[in-house]
Amino acid sequence: MGRALRAGDVQVRWGALALVPALPSRFATGPLGSLVREAVRSVRPEGVPNSVAWVGWLVGVWLRDGGMDEVRDLINGQEGGTWKVGRSVGFAGVRAEKWLPVSGGVFRWWVADAIEVKKESSSWLVTAWQLRRDARVAGAPRSSGEALTLLNAAALARREGEPEESVRLEALALALMPERIPEGLAKRGQVAAWRVVEGGLQTLERFPVKMEEMFFPGEPIESERGQETARLFGDAEDASAEGLMAEVQGAGDWEVLRAAGVAMRYPMAALAWVAKKAPHHVVKKQTELLEAGVRLALKHHCLGSAGRMLAVWPGRAEMVVAYARVMRASVKKMPVLRDWAVWNEWAGFLRAAWGRLEAGAIADEETVFFLQETLLDREKTTLKCLPASLQEGDVLAAIEADPRLMSVLEHQRTLELWEVASLTRERAELAGWIWVSVVTIGEGAGGRYGALLLGSGGKRMMRGKLRIDAGIDTEGGAAMAAEIAGTVKDLAGEVPVGGVILAVDVRVEGMDWDSVFEGIQVTRVPSWESAFRAVREGVVPGAFAEMM
Repeated sequence: MGRALRAGDVQVRWGALALVPALPSRFATGPLGSLVREAVRSVRPEGVPNSVAWVGWLVGVWLRDGGMDEVRDLINGQEGGTWKVGRSVGFAGVRAEKWLPVSGGVFRWWVADAIEVKKESSSWLVTAWQLRRDARVAGAPRSSGEALTLLNAAALARREGEPEESVRLEALALALMPERIPEGLAKRGQVAAWRVVEGGLQTLERFPVKMEEMFFPGEPIESERGQETARLFGDAEDASAEGLMAEVQGAGDWEVLRAAGVAMRYPMAALAWVAKKAPHHVVKKQTELLEAGVRLALKHHCLGSAGRMLAVWPGRAEMVVAYARVMRASVKKMPVLRDWAVWNEWAGFLRAAWGRLEAGAIADEETVFFLQETLLDREKTTLKCLPASLQEGDVLAAIEADPRLMSVLEHQRTLELWEVASLTRERAELAGWIWVSVVTIGEGAGGRYGALLLGSGGKRMMRGKLRIDAGIDTEGGAAMAAEIAGTVKDLAGEVPVGGVILAVDVRVEGMDWDSVFEGIQVTRVPSWESAFRAVREGVVPGAFAEMM
């Protein structure tokens, strides 16, 4: 290598430089590093500017000099100026020159390595992952390096204060794990799996997460249970760990947990432990502890733990609404690879927390509408908004090819009650239609129902008792049905009722709603949002396809 770097032939000299990224970085500080620096400053070959520019940057990173601003300019110059960080690189100019002494796959892998060495941002590491993906020979199995890069990108996203992005990347990493997982990657995958479940996304059977089997995070590290806790929560390669521990050592909500005797060795385990113990007599009386835990869990996107604590002690109405908003934001930012069974569990937590608030604690119409829409069939509503490629076929393959599909609904605005009201007043074909939304609130014998009704003549909010544990075909269910049916007629006024657009939650969907609205056409929809979108697209309610 040294002789080639000193060669008088410029092609030989730069051919040697092109192979430098394959050398261990420890050589950069020795005599070989000096030869490389001298060779880089020499005359460059003519006719291959794209390849030589990339070799120069890769060698610079190997020498610990190359920066990300330099490579950003290099990519934009070669990709036409439309490229953005977080996307792959085509290297069309490099391929056309056919000069590099290595295959395109090896070259892409080297560029990914260099990007990962710099650790500029999570978006850059997503680019590195796509380069590794593109380097894979057609038909070859996925490599462990691809999943590791995604896990590293997730750690940087956490360090950058983007927990939702972190969970999204970890879910993708777990979904794209190779069949044979090295021990180190398996350990990191197990730690990531807990965060993915807390974020409501799918994991693999190889990475089970069982809240009921979680050990106290303060067990001695040398004990069997201490080792198990470390396996679930300890990732020595996590780039965000140092910043998180610095946050934990500060004052504020973490101090509340510390004062309550919660071990802080693994902060996310600490939150999960408080959530697990929240229903216990001693813990549920510590309202300051539960409120602090909820705030921290929402901040770090531990939505399962946040819900478990809220269901025991909702505190202020603002906390319940905040939980619903984070839930909905999570769906918009991560509409695919979701675990909808987990989502239904969260909805149960929200329902229980709302039910524990004082009557009338949440009275604003728009807020009530938002909460009810959250408790309706969010799964079907979300899936109907996805492009056809994500509704049918191999979803994972589509996302691997274009990871932006993970967040395809991210910038979609949330429907508000006033929009439905305006549409109903403005569209003549909606004049006789009444919108009805019914959800259950609370649990068991203390349960209630909430209903929103809207027509061209106005809107009503209703509340009443409904014992879900006794079944819906009871006196309470009959009273609810009678009150809703009567309100529908009141809202219609002088205009004949053209039909009912009905959205109900899972706990009352089995009710005989056709008999409730006897003689009136009932159109079942997953949510008002799904019906609103259909109407905006020109579908009249009477012509709705069966949407349930």
